[in-house]
Amino acid sequence: GNNTEPCMSSGIAASLEHRSVLSHEEIASLFDTRQAFRLLYQLHVTEEGSGAWRRVIVSGTVLLNNLHTILTIAFRVPEDDNQEYSFSYPSKDDPTASETVLSKKKRGSTSRVSSKVKLHDIAPFPDDTFEYDHASSSSSSSSSSSSSSSSSSSSSGGLHFDVEVERVLFRDLRAVPRCFEGEGYCTADPRKKPGTPFNVDSVNSVYMTRRFGANASLNKRDKAPMALWMHESEGMDAYYSTLFRVYRDPIDS
Repeated sequence: GNNTEPCMSSGIAASLEHRSVLSHEEIASLFDTRQAFRLLYQLHVTEEGSGAWRRVIVSGTVLLNNLHTILTIAFRVPEDDNQEYSFSYPSKDDPTASETVLSKKKRGSTSRVSSKVKLHDIAPFPDDTFEYDHASSSSSSSSSSSSSSSSSSSSSGGLHFDVEVERVLFRDLRAVPRCFEGEGYCTADPRKKPGTPFNVDSVNSVYMTRRFGANASLNKRDKAPMALWMHESEGMDAYYSTLFRVYRDPIDS
């Protein structure tokens, strides 16, 4: 075919699958291979103001427009295709400066757009950080009762999130994306129940059926149910109980 991306030997792939820590060189060497999608990034995402946080696992090759959707679901922010958002990260040329990826191309702007940029393009390694801003109109009324310490972005009706890459693993793309841990409720969550623990199953139930690939048309179709080894006597309740346990697993470390 016309695919010129280099392949990876099965021996190298097998050795990386059992590793809990990869060097920067090993991670970078996978970016342009056909196995790059198996680089799994564990992200710690915190909303400024509310302090709500989530730990999610995504593929390093996920496009930022899809990462936007994944994070929107993780914090249960009402989805709106017309809402603008952006990702900001330290410049590779000048760490004291930042670069921005926008949701849409703006006239006169030199910033890249989220549908063309992958996660590993802006935060390739563990301990890398970036910011995610979501112009959610849903937060404007909710944030009116929040503390005055909220950011200017939040007080004007937007949401601000700080994101850190906690670790990078090389594994099969199974039950990804997933949210395996979290606390608190996002400012814009219409279903928040203060005083009750946040339930990650409410997030993963959406991830189970959604696609987050590069093909926007294909993403509109539901994902096929995950195949699990079950005893023939077990019913659908047992299947979903097992499936939710898989999605709550932080992946072996």
